[in-house]
Amino acid sequence: MALRVELGGHTMEFDTAAGLFSPAHADRGTLAMLACADLAPGQRVLDLGCGRGLSSVFLAREYGVSVYAVDKNEYASETLNMLRDQGLDSRVYPIQADAAALPVPPGTMDALVCVNAYHNFGMEAGFFETRLKPLLKPGAQVGLVLCGRKAESVKPDDANENPVFWSAAEWRRWFESEGLGIDVCEELRCTERAWKEWMTVSMPELSDEEYERVKLNPDLALIKIVGNI
Repeated sequence: MALRVELGGHTMEFDTAAGLFSPAHADRGTLAMLACADLAPGQRVLDLGCGRGLSSVFLAREYGVSVYAVDKNEYASETLNMLRDQGLDSRVYPIQADAAALPVPPGTMDALVCVNAYHNFGMEAGFFETRLKPLLKPGAQVGLVLCGRKAESVKPDDANENPVFWSAAEWRRWFESEGLGIDVCEELRCTERAWKEWMTVSMPELSDEEYERVKLNPDLALIKIVGNI
């Protein structure tokens, strides 16, 4: 599937795949998180669970940073071809790797970003603190968009242990316990629209009428976290 998008004044083309969270759009979680990025040219950014690299290309073009674009799926060689076409193969480095065993030297990354992927690999207690934090420089910025739920859906006797349905407060406690100093932790108002955009691609068999009748779980929320170590 080919995707052509405008980001930061640049027209970019990507090869995408139906297994991605937002294979046919520059998803709204990515845009919301990157709007808070405070990066300088020449810095190194670790982009975890990057899929086909849309967020990585945006970071390289908009901020002039070098991006280590990590995904466990076999996209790396195809992504490299796309980067060559974009003239970015010297600034974005696609890496096929498990997040628990990244081939990245310690203390070398200026920032870490991850959009809608962290729950797939990082929910073992101590994972961020022992696996990811050591790769970052002191004071490095961290930007995350996480699947979660709205604060008003949390009940006093709720013992929810499923991170896909954690509230912003629950995600905040988790990452603070892992050594992340948090500046922003909030629900994104674009959650419903982001999920519906994903559904148009993940369930293409739906007619327009069926699509309009789909009722999303009203408790769902995308959570944005921005902080520093």
